[in-house]
Order: sequence, then C-alpha cells, then structure tokens
Amino acid sequence: EIQDLSMSLRMLPIGPTFQKLQRIVRDTSKTLEKKVDLLLKGEETEVDKTVLENLADPLVHLVRNAVDHGVELPQERLLANKSENGKIEVLAFHQGNFLALHITDDGKGIDPQVLRQKAIHKGIIKEEDNLTEEAMYQLIFAPGFSTKDQVSEVSGRGVGMDVVKTNVESMGGQVRVQSKLGVGSSIELLIPLTMAIIEGMLIEVSGKQFVVPQSQIQEVIKIDLAQAEKFSGINPYYKLRDLVVPIFSLKRDLGLDKRVQLPPIALVVKKGKKFFAVGIDDLIKQ
Repeated sequence: EIQDLSMSLRMLPIGPTFQKLQRIVRDTSKTLEKKVDLLLKGEETEVDKTVLENLADPLVHLVRNAVDHGVELPQERLLANKSENGKIEVLAFHQGNFLALHITDDGKGIDPQVLRQKAIHKGIIKEEDNLTEEAMYQLIFAPGFSTKDQVSEVSGRGVGMDVVKTNVESMGGQVRVQSKLGVGSSIELLIPLTMAIIEGMLIEVSGKQFVVPQSQIQEVIKIDLAQAEKFSGINPYYKLRDLVVPIFSLKRDLGLDKRVQLPPIALVVKKGKKFFAVGIDDLIKQ
C-alpha cells in the first residue's frame, strides 16, 4: 500500500509539459514564415515526475524539428495540393508499463536516400554499407548529423536528434521513425512509466540468480525440443506460433557453461519489432 501510495504521488499528468509546446510551435513557425497548427491528444496521461522532467527537452527538439524539417512553406504546400496550414500532432497514451508518445506531421516526409548520401558525405557510414529503410531513418540520430547546409537559429547547429535519442535511451526507452514521402513523418517514443520502481523476475542460470526487468519480458515459454531447429551459426531457432525466434543461451553468453545445449525454459523478449528468446534454467519468483 505504501508503495502504491508513493507511486501515485509521483505520477503527474503530461498536460502542462504539452502546453509549453504551443509557444514553441508559434515562435518557430513565425521565424520560418510557416503556418502550423498543433494538435495535442492524451494530455491527461499520467507519468512519473522524473520521467516528465527528462522528457521536456526531447519533446521541444522533436516538435521544433517537425516545424523546421517536416512542414513545408505555405506556397510549397499549396503546390502539393495540401492545405496552407501544416499540422503537427502530439499524442500520449499508456502502452502496458510504458508511456507511448507519437509526434506526427503532415509535411514532406523524409527521403531515406538523402539521409544516406548525407551520412556518407559526413563519414558516418561507408558507400558500400547496405542499410534497410529503417536503419536509414535511424541516421538522423547520429551525432552531428544535419540535413541543413545553412546554420539557422532553429537548426543545423549539430545538436538535436542525437541528444533526443541519448535522453530517451538513458530512461530505458526506445525511439522509432516512420515516414512517407509527400505525406509526412512520425517519431514514436516508448518510455517506462516510472524510473523509481522496476518490477523484476528472479531467474536462475547455472546455480546463480539474476533479476530481469519484467517490462522486458513478453512471455515465458517451456522449450519443446520438437519446435527447435539448429541452422548454420551458433544459435538455434524456435518456432513460437507464427514466429521464428533465435534462442540465446544465457549461461553460455555469461561464460558460465561453454556447452551448447537447449535450455528448459526461455524468456521471450521484444526489441523494436524483433523477437528473440533467452534460455534460462529456472524461474524463481516475481
């Protein structure tokens, strides 16, 4: 009860942080001679005070970026058969033990090939590097990366998106980018609701005990040998319903046991859109 009470005292609505974005959009669009409407949704969503404090700067960067890089000038929008006013939507909602934040604009979108060329030019990646579209979008988070050649008071100063990613990941969160040319872009943040208390699962591997954050575990499975297959390489793969997931042996990766054998139990973990399983000996308690 004390834990629940202290947690409820720490939880604050995200609304006041959202309201500050109105001025950012107004000032930035005025400076850049653009017309932008800001739409805020989920202002009543509650989040831990510490998380809220750490979120303020990344949110300002992302919204300012959407006005600067995303939304086009009024005359460009009219030529593209869009309304003169650009639209930026900031949406907050709870997703399990996480706060989900989506910053979406109806601007020109991000051209992954332009990002790739800029990154090659700046020496961030090599010409021969073969990147997926998602990996190209992640280039905007590289330190010192900017698609602007001219430095203005709004952008091109070499600070920004890399700071956003560092701040979000330091809170145990993730950042994803989605975009469609000519339609717009969306940046999605997934951040733990609280940093004060992390629920854990106590597991056993080779007689030693470890704690895994429960928010990382999608499900726990008992390994059925008939569902496991060994391909070339080091990790076996497991058929989990309609998914095929690699199984990593925790005892081998921690150097506790060199033998490669299938564990009796595995924790299924999701990272971004990818799933994988981590083999353990036993589950002790929550």
